[in-house]
Amino acid sequence: MYGGTVRTLCDVRHIPDLKKNLISLENLHKNSLIPKADEDKEIIRIVKGALTMMKGKITAGNIYKLLESTVVGGAHSVESYDDNIKLWHMCLGHLSEHGMVELHKRNLLHGVKSCKLDFCDFCVLGKQSEVS
Repeated sequence: MYGGTVRTLCDVRHIPDLKKNLISLENLHKNSLIPKADEDKEIIRIVKGALTMMKGKITAGNIYKLLESTVVGGAHSVESYDDNIKLWHMCLGHLSEHGMVELHKRNLLHGVKSCKLDFCDFCVLGKQSEVS
């Protein structure tokens, strides 16, 4: 809750056993919400038009913690995967297939049947560089 108003996030992925709730900036963009950081990048504001919807303060690892209170609720509908490898891949910061195999060998990826990753658009975009 920011400014006394409850905000509901729609069309987001939900992981019931995750200890912290993560919000993807991509999902915010899809809902016309724009992140704007202050000059020293300590505070981020999520805005829609001229209205500030949420505020967050940077913590370790370039993760912003929402200011004010957060209300944790249940999911009304959830998209589910039979194989959670893609979800783990994204949650682990787009870890390589080799890294996923190593974690799977150590039984650290619960619910994963196979470590074969499908094509990931975000990994390709992350490896691109701007040519000047």
